[in-house]
Amino acid sequence: MKTSARLPLLITAALFAFSLPASSAGAQETNSAKSDKSADAFSRRDRRFIGNILKIHHTETVIAQLVAERATTKEIKALARQLVADLGEATRETRALAEKKHMPLPDVRSEAGDLKTWNEKKPETLDADYLRRVEKALDSLVDLYEDAAQKSDNPEIAAFAQKLLPSAREQHQRASQIVPVEVVIPAEGK
Repeated sequence: MKTSARLPLLITAALFAFSLPASSAGAQETNSAKSDKSADAFSRRDRRFIGNILKIHHTETVIAQLVAERATTKEIKALARQLVADLGEATRETRALAEKKHMPLPDVRSEAGDLKTWNEKKPETLDADYLRRVEKALDSLVDLYEDAAQKSDNPEIAAFAQKLLPSAREQHQRASQIVPVEVVIPAEGK
């Protein structure tokens, strides 16, 4: 009696289980179509903008983390720490915008050689080298943000770029006001 009572439940469960892949596939196709339409909401220029800033944010954050640990002056350490915080927040917001629009995110892994170079820099040149690099990177970000704010076809991208612009300008101004100090490392044995 118990077996016969369970049999209809087992058959119903089996039929339900077999019907899932077909309906899931249909749902996946629908979601995929929605993703394609949402990604198309961003022009090629806007997708390139998102990709470029994510790559710059990632690379500069990783290098700033290294510099924050190894810099010899408190000004450079403070600048690097602030950039880690600011770029981290900008990255989170950029990713959220891209994910909201179902835009595929670019591969932003840092080049191992570039990181090795910064990790092996001598203390006497690290601060000045970093200052030159960060000014160029911030110049690039300001240019990218300004371009997107003025030329994007998507009002959401234009507003987002306009939102990021003041922080990048402020960091650039801060970096340009730091005067690199030559660090003299005493020779061993003296």
